[in-house]
Amino acid sequence: MMSPSWQSGIPGAPAIRVMPPNPLYVDTVIGSDKGEGTLTKPLLSLDAARLMCAGLPDWVIKIHAPEATPLRQEMVYESTASLTIEGIAANDQWYVYGSEIVSGWTHVANGVYSRTMVDWTLILFAVVTTMSEQIGDKTFQRKLLASDTPTTPGEGEFGYTGGVMYVKLVGGVDPNLHVIEVAKRNTGLGTRGHGLLKIRNMYGRYFLSAGIKNGLAFNPLGTGNLTVEDCTIEYSAGSGVAAAGQTELTTCIRTKAYRCANDGFNLHGLSGASVMVLNDCDGSYNGDKAGQSAQGASNHEATWLIINGGRYDYNVSGGMVVINTARCDIHGDTGWGSVVMRYNMRYGNTAGVISNQGGCAWMDESVGTVTGSVSVLDGGGVGVRRWPTATVVGLSNITSMGNAFPDAI
Repeated sequence: MMSPSWQSGIPGAPAIRVMPPNPLYVDTVIGSDKGEGTLTKPLLSLDAARLMCAGLPDWVIKIHAPEATPLRQEMVYESTASLTIEGIAANDQWYVYGSEIVSGWTHVANGVYSRTMVDWTLILFAVVTTMSEQIGDKTFQRKLLASDTPTTPGEGEFGYTGGVMYVKLVGGVDPNLHVIEVAKRNTGLGTRGHGLLKIRNMYGRYFLSAGIKNGLAFNPLGTGNLTVEDCTIEYSAGSGVAAAGQTELTTCIRTKAYRCANDGFNLHGLSGASVMVLNDCDGSYNGDKAGQSAQGASNHEATWLIINGGRYDYNVSGGMVVINTARCDIHGDTGWGSVVMRYNMRYGNTAGVISNQGGCAWMDESVGTVTGSVSVLDGGGVGVRRWPTATVVGLSNITSMGNAFPDAI
């Protein structure tokens, strides 16, 4: 005969969570997968640090990741807590690459080399870090652009078909003598949810989407509050800093976005009051080919972009273009200084989408306000455009000079 057994209803002692250090340390030089997150025993992975402080309020992660040994990973922060990610010392830059170095090329013919690409499903561009190109007044690493004939790319192009990548460097030189970064990850750092993420002094390169991203495109979930301070993003197939989702707030301070195929700063919003504020930022040298719609900064749908001071130069289309029913306000009379947009539409007023744009343009039913010192100078197309039913207050505050075509306002 079985007798029932009884257990006490008195609860046992709760398990106490061991708090990680605050700040947590990540180091690509001396860090370890078994690190404790301390300064002397740092972690190797930024994502490991994120998991260690998950759910804890007001945590700081400090990173040492020099250019020679960058972080090569993608981290998306989803939380209701506040997290700051920055360099170990004040103003220390730390590097994140969304790419992998690819070597081992085989000569095919006529300066074209090939390589089978394992674990790549999409290749949008590559960068030869040991070759250079001049864009406007600045020297960059040479970007390889997609060819219309994948197996026989022209000089400075690549092709990708059947799991094989083909490249032809300028001069038909052997790519095995150079360093080639091929973009593989969507982003370096991103956030979604309802938490606060602050990123300082990040230097990001080679991304399929955006170097830093707030929100989740094509998803109606509420999105986070992101601050990007003193960062630089280069070589994204999308944008440097992007926001997409619902009711997100993105604030960028003294941040640079260069050599992106699309916009330097890009804002989309599925619904709600999505806002991006650019304080003394630099969105320049974006776009790769004539006819692309690639701006220094751009916003869409019913979003709100606020530009306070800054520089937006040498883009394929405008320094700023706003479309749909979005709002863009440009202020050259704040503590962030004047706004200057120079040498935009750098390939001229070419056919395609940008033929209806300008060096600075309010399109469709967009609205905006302009105050203070704002200049649109020496562009290859129309200087300032307001078309067809956009409403802008203060257009007369814009100094538009030296552009290839008159303003259309």
